[in-house]
Amino acid sequence: MQWKQEYINTVKTLAKQGLSSSKIGEAMFEQYNINFSGRTIRKYAQGVEKDTTNVRGVELTINQDGSQTSITRIQMTSEQAKDPDFVLRAHGFDSYKWDIISLKNNFWQMGSKDSDPVDLYQSKITVKPRVVKLNVDDLIETLNRNVKPIEVKNIQQGETSLVISLFDLHFGITKLNMLKSHINQIANILKKGYKRVEIIVGGDVLHSDFITKTQTASNTQLDHVKTIKALNEAESFISTIIEMSLQYSPTVEVKAVSGNHDTDSQYLFIWGMSKKYPQVEFDNELNTERLAFSFDKVGIMVAHGNLALKRLPMLFANEYPDIWAHSRYRMVASGHFHTEKKTDVDGVMMWQFGTAKPNDPYEKANGYTMGRKHLQLLEFDKERLLATYEVE
Repeated sequence: MQWKQEYINTVKTLAKQGLSSSKIGEAMFEQYNINFSGRTIRKYAQGVEKDTTNVRGVELTINQDGSQTSITRIQMTSEQAKDPDFVLRAHGFDSYKWDIISLKNNFWQMGSKDSDPVDLYQSKITVKPRVVKLNVDDLIETLNRNVKPIEVKNIQQGETSLVISLFDLHFGITKLNMLKSHINQIANILKKGYKRVEIIVGGDVLHSDFITKTQTASNTQLDHVKTIKALNEAESFISTIIEMSLQYSPTVEVKAVSGNHDTDSQYLFIWGMSKKYPQVEFDNELNTERLAFSFDKVGIMVAHGNLALKRLPMLFANEYPDIWAHSRYRMVASGHFHTEKKTDVDGVMMWQFGTAKPNDPYEKANGYTMGRKHLQLLEFDKERLLATYEVE
């Protein structure tokens, strides 16, 4: 690897602070996301005179209430300074076992004539042991409920295909009792009978990616929700949709892509559903940002909508050329923005689906409250869209 002067300057600065070669390697990995050679780090750190006034140490105070106060100097970026997990680790705390009560970072830059300035922080945090507010019996019941595979008898079928779009359900904010009317309307649509039903799970089924805290997959703090209850209600809703679909179609498939809220938890949730319904074909891979599928001469790409949105039509053509070539009707289905939007992009229908989710505090505060709260079902013949069903 070609060592840039910036890397060398950083090594010398950290060595001057008194960091060991291994600690310098850890700090540089945090800053540059590169595993640097320990031998090369030692080479550039060798002979650097340490500045004892800036040695990185930790002053720790254990308080009477069980909390702990830690003061240390940290080299980090402004974004890392806002990341509670990074700051906890920098102070030597396990981010899964401790919560920050208070945090104060004082910023300054240090450099010399021979090196660029380095961003440093005097960081002071007070932490307390994390209390896992989780009823273990509830978790066991959730994981083991309906463990036996369910077989559903098909009582009717038809000649057309139905796509059920389920984007941004955000269970935890959305409650099951809010969707009773939606379930009844979907049931009435399905009773017509179909030759196949495609259920799109477009990400963010769950509001939180965690059980013991309410955060997105990228650790953005959210308004608190009860995730165990959200799992139960999501399981009840999706199970109902699947079982109704199996009654009125001999072929039912579930296509799932990652959202930005629940990347890991949705994957595990859909994985569990696949064990429950062996009659259903599940397309569910971890960290899948895009997938595509087809039936007859209809080709559909699915993406959550938070990544590469404007490039999706051409990504469809390049990543799935066989589906693209054999399709007469091409559509990109996405969500993420919680509002419906349809655009014809050179013959590809870009369909941004809305959601039945109610407005959460963040949306209310920022005025994102004017979108319709609805779901949509699309009916296709062999090569075109026949009907759109509005469910709200």
